[in-house]
Amino acid sequence: MSGKKLLVYLAVLVLVVGGYLFSEYYQSRQTAQEKASKQVFQLKTADLQKIILKSDKGEIHLEKETAPPPEESSAPAPAPPGATPEVRWRLSNPIAAATDELTMTSLLTALADLKVERRLEAVSADRLKEFGLDKPIFSLEFTAAGASHQLRFGHKVPGSQLIYAQADDDPRILVLRQSDKETLDRTLTALRAKNIFTLKPAEVTELRLVRGQEKLVLQKTGPGVWSPAAPLQVKLREDRLNTLLGQLTIARAVEFVAEKTEDLKKYGLAPSPTLRLTLRRDGREETLLIGGQQGDRYYAQVAGKAPIFLIDKSLVEKLPASSDALEDRRLWTGPEGDVQKITWGPPERQTVAVRDKDGWTIQTGDQETVQQSAMKMNLAFWRLKELEFSRFLKNSADLEKITPVFTIQLLGAENIPLFRLAVFNGEKDPIQVMFTVGDKTQAATVSSQALTEVQELLNRLATPDKAGGNP
Repeated sequence: MSGKKLLVYLAVLVLVVGGYLFSEYYQSRQTAQEKASKQVFQLKTADLQKIILKSDKGEIHLEKETAPPPEESSAPAPAPPGATPEVRWRLSNPIAAATDELTMTSLLTALADLKVERRLEAVSADRLKEFGLDKPIFSLEFTAAGASHQLRFGHKVPGSQLIYAQADDDPRILVLRQSDKETLDRTLTALRAKNIFTLKPAEVTELRLVRGQEKLVLQKTGPGVWSPAAPLQVKLREDRLNTLLGQLTIARAVEFVAEKTEDLKKYGLAPSPTLRLTLRRDGREETLLIGGQQGDRYYAQVAGKAPIFLIDKSLVEKLPASSDALEDRRLWTGPEGDVQKITWGPPERQTVAVRDKDGWTIQTGDQETVQQSAMKMNLAFWRLKELEFSRFLKNSADLEKITPVFTIQLLGAENIPLFRLAVFNGEKDPIQVMFTVGDKTQAATVSSQALTEVQELLNRLATPDKAGGNP
């Protein structure tokens, strides 16, 4: 190829590439301009500094402020270079209170992204009544980047989900989405922070529950270890404690009833509350006082704070009456990864499952072989771990003389016994069993239904599926 042809081809290539890049630039710029033209206000959420919501219910003032350092830190570490100061929004009128973060994020985003569906002609002041803008049903004033703005809402557009509005001093009528107006027009309760506790589940080291003269104290005595305070010596289930703490620490007020009251008796909070729930962490504590019931809700108050609010009765129903509801009554709690072999069934007809690299190989009492996945065997382990005793028995010596009707045994490496369950009087409820963990054997009763579920699951896993798979 000659040099002249090469130059021609290069010139053509440059023109094509240049034309493509220019087209892309022009199109992206045009798209950005079209998007900007639909924006009611040209602003970012970070620019917003103050917002005032006005409706027939009154005014609500919201202000952005820089958050102070955490209470726990008396000498916080210096912020890294270029770090953005933490900011938050607070209510300043008609009450001074923290705001709900999710609700505020929704409001701020809706305001910054507010788009026009249509722009109508400018109208004179004497025609505003036609659009309901002479006396707006809701208006919003805000300050962003030092500039003040206003947005007013009027009537709904007939037969649609749209609404008339005006912004600032622009005489043109805007048509906006009704849903945007609803996102901006929030009630005081919706805007207000409704969380009751500030402690996180992992931070709680003690839970106290007082009902009249009854007192329940649960303490975290080690990593993942909970127990009632002396004199009780009962092991508690960590998973149930964590679930309870998770439910408590995300509990929220449903509705605020009074900002300040001297008549606590009216709400069942005096002379003493019905319930007193306290969460503690290293000397710091937060207490919820629960009073009288109102339908499906209870009156409540955070100790040391004035507002009276309502909580859902489901929160009260989650609170344990005693440590019994949280006691760890599981027969076996070992790691399933340690189990290399399982045997189960009547003594004369045992099924044997052995772990291998592909899952488990099961040899049934009828000498049939079934391959089973590790995932399905783990389901059996999980169900076995949920098997709990109802009460301990004192006649373990008598049971040792009886042949069990069913056994389950877990073995580790080199056939080291990990757990053994022997089932007696299999047709009665509760069922008498003996279980051995390590070198400790105990007699107890278990639920017939729970034990039957374990037995049936194991038997299904050992049943060959004629269609080509296992249940």
